[in-house]
Amino acid sequence: MMERPKRPYRNFAEFLVSIQIYWRQETRQDPFLAVEDLDCNLIKYPCRRCGGAGAIFILHPKGKGQCRSEVEDPCTACQGLGKATKKACQEEYRQVIARWKEEAGKYDRLKEVKRRVLKKLTEEEVQALKELGV
Repeated sequence: MMERPKRPYRNFAEFLVSIQIYWRQETRQDPFLAVEDLDCNLIKYPCRRCGGAGAIFILHPKGKGQCRSEVEDPCTACQGLGKATKKACQEEYRQVIARWKEEAGKYDRLKEVKRRVLKKLTEEEVQALKELGV
């Protein structure tokens, strides 16, 4: 059975923090970083492309599933500063939430169609569908 999509972020602040956590985990600088472990070195409005690092990293396998990261180039989106504007971060957040609302709307419409179809069936037909796993 299909599940209703979950909201990706509770609010804008969580979105900003998650950008930097994701980047630190992906570059293996701190793969087990949690929100509680964050220090005050966070950038207020981090660049979405580089996660506030100011550079793009490439992951290379070291062996046994471990990776090392190398700096590729300074990020062109933020000119190597790692910072973005509040307006750019808000726009990205709005796009993420809009995609979530669209997926949730599709789910709600499918659920309503299913409810209407099941309402028209008899108890025997519903039981038969349940036995078939539909």
